[in-house]
Amino acid sequence: MEHNRMLEGIESHSVLGMVSDGLPVRINLDLPYNILLPGRDEWERNKTDLPRADSCWYTDGSKTPEGAGAGVYSRRPRVEIADSLGQYATVFQAEIHAIELCGRELEKWGPNRRSIKIFSDSQAALKALGSYRCTSKAVWNCQQTLSRVGRTNRLTLVWIPGHVGLKGNEVVDSLARGATLEFIEPEPVLGLSYSTARSVIRTWAEGDTLQYWRGLPGLTHSKRFIPSSSKARSKKLLELSRTNLRALVGLYTGHCRLRHHMHRIGLAEDAECRLCMEDDETAEHVYAPARQRTGPGFRY
Repeated sequence: MEHNRMLEGIESHSVLGMVSDGLPVRINLDLPYNILLPGRDEWERNKTDLPRADSCWYTDGSKTPEGAGAGVYSRRPRVEIADSLGQYATVFQAEIHAIELCGRELEKWGPNRRSIKIFSDSQAALKALGSYRCTSKAVWNCQQTLSRVGRTNRLTLVWIPGHVGLKGNEVVDSLARGATLEFIEPEPVLGLSYSTARSVIRTWAEGDTLQYWRGLPGLTHSKRFIPSSSKARSKKLLELSRTNLRALVGLYTGHCRLRHHMHRIGLAEDAECRLCMEDDETAEHVYAPARQRTGPGFRY
């Protein structure tokens, strides 16, 4: 029943009902453009030659807490574009969209038999655009746009290291960041990515689980020790030996060989703490930082 309830909650989530960026696998063996991924050392050696072409364009995508944005910059022809993409677009989608915007501008400009270079600081985006296998609408649309430009020109997409002082890259970075601050269109702009959907489901599930945990009757002791879920704590627990994990689970649940529990199940004459001889010997009393005592330890 709980699994069905969770599935119903996921299906009714407003974000998960948005249009998806996912696409059934498509194969495109005709990509009439080149992808160039020089290393940083090669950039240092050829930084004056690589940015040479009949037309050089710079693209960038950005993501901030306010949202995502894409930027395009060219000196000749003079083009500056800043496009807001809302809160649900990923950095990867923003980078891809920026390159597609650049391709659209090139189509408007109408170059023919020209040497054109598009610079991007996202290797992930360039590798996706150079792949013959595609599962993203954003990537597929961008590939189609670039292909139309590449069939009549020598089009090359070039990776550029971020923040290396190239004016074009600095300008387009500013455009992309500025675009993250303004958005008035309906969401999502580019379709919900797989990673965003996973993040939404994870956040919803964690919140739903926490609400369920806090709403359970009783379990006062365990709720004090485990107020919420924690990946970091779970990872540390899984690294413990079986003996230590057993002892810690006993402390978390209160079902351990401390006198409070042993007295409740009839295996101890009283629940008095063996360290202070004042309060009940509970896990919370013994291990609370403000009540740490010196003296003999306990064996579990």
